[in-house]
Amino acid sequence: MRVKLSPKEKMAWFIKRNKKKAGRQAALALAAVCLFIALPAAVDQPAAAGFDRDADTSLVLTMVGDLMFDRHVREAAEQHGYGSLFRHVAPLFLQSDYSTANFEQPVVLDEGYPRAPHLISFKADAAAVKALKDLNFTTVNLANNHMMDYGAAGLRDTCSTFAEAGLGVVGAGLDLEEAMQIDYRDINGVKIATLGFSNVFPLVREAAGKPEELGSADFAAAPGRAGVLTAKPANFVPLLREARQNADLVIVHLHMGQEYNSAISDAERELARTMADLGADIIVGHHPHVLKPVEIYNGAVILYSLGNFIFDQGYARTKLTAVAQYMLSRDGRARLELTPLWISSARPRPLHDLLSWGFGYQAEKILTKELGAEHRWTKEGEKIVIPLNIEK
Repeated sequence: MRVKLSPKEKMAWFIKRNKKKAGRQAALALAAVCLFIALPAAVDQPAAAGFDRDADTSLVLTMVGDLMFDRHVREAAEQHGYGSLFRHVAPLFLQSDYSTANFEQPVVLDEGYPRAPHLISFKADAAAVKALKDLNFTTVNLANNHMMDYGAAGLRDTCSTFAEAGLGVVGAGLDLEEAMQIDYRDINGVKIATLGFSNVFPLVREAAGKPEELGSADFAAAPGRAGVLTAKPANFVPLLREARQNADLVIVHLHMGQEYNSAISDAERELARTMADLGADIIVGHHPHVLKPVEIYNGAVILYSLGNFIFDQGYARTKLTAVAQYMLSRDGRARLELTPLWISSARPRPLHDLLSWGFGYQAEKILTKELGAEHRWTKEGEKIVIPLNIEK
C-alpha cells in the first residue's frame, strides 16, 4: 500500500534526493576541473622523440619541412630561447650524421632593410641559425617563396650568417653561379650532394586586391642578380647530372605544390619523377604546410611534403608533421623511417599523450597512401618503417 505524502513531506524528500545528486555532480565537476588544469602541464612535458641507433647503422640522414621563426614563433623563442622550440625532438637531430630542412625566411640583421611587396613576409634572427648549429644541422634549403622577402640585403645576411655558423645552404645566392652551387659532404664514407629548387613564387597584391604570383624577374637568381634557384630544366638538369656523377647520395629540396592541399597534382608528380630519373635519390618536398604521401619511384624516395616543422599556423591539418630518416646499414641495406609528430605552440612533439593520439592515425593514413604492395611497411611504436634499396 502506497503511503500518501503531504506537500511538506514531498518537499523534504525532493530536497534530500537532489542533495545526493548535487554532491556527486560537484565531485565530478571538481575532478574535471583538476584534470583540465593538470593535463596541459602533462602534455607539455612528453618524452623527447629519438631513435635507437644500433651498431649496424652506418649513416642516418634526417629531413624535416618548413622552419619559420617569425610572428608567434619569434615571441615564444624570445621568451624561452630558440632551443626550446626543439626540446621535444632534439635527440632526432643530435643522434644523426646529417640533418636538413627548409629555412622559410631570410635572416635580417638590419631593421632598415626595405620589405618586398609580398603578400606575407617573414624574417629571422641570427639566433635561429645558432639553434640549428647547436642541433647538429648540416644544410638548409633557401629555395623558397619567402627568401627574397627583404631583397638582396636579406639574402646576403642569410648567406653570411649560415657561413659563419659553418652550415651549408642551397638553392639561393647573390648571383646565379652562387645559387647553383651544390653542397657536397663526405660523411662516414658516403659522399652526399644536396641541392635546392623552388617551383613556387611569392604572392603580391595586385591593384584589384587579389593576390597574384610575382614574376621570376623579381625573384629568380640570374647572372649578376641575387635570387632563388627556380625549378626550370635549364637549372636542374645539368646540376642533377653533375651531382649524380660526383656523389653516392643525391638529396634534392623541392619547394612546390599548392598550400593546404594533401593531394599530389600531376604537375608535382611529373616534376619530382623527372628529377628522380635524372639522379635524385631523395626528394624533400615542402611549401603546402600539410603532409603529403610518400612515393618510392624507381628506387628514389619522394617526400612530396613533410609539412610544417617549426610554425605557428592554427589549422588542424597544418599541425601534422613528420620527420623522415634515411638509415643505411653497414651491409648496404637501407630503410626509411617516418616519425609522425604534432605541433603545439609552434613546437613539434611526439604522439605520446592523450590529446594527440588521433594525429598519428591521420598522419599514417596520408603518408602511406601511395605505397603499393611492393613497398610493404611496418610500424615500430609510432614510427612507419619502409625497407629501401635506392641504388641506381
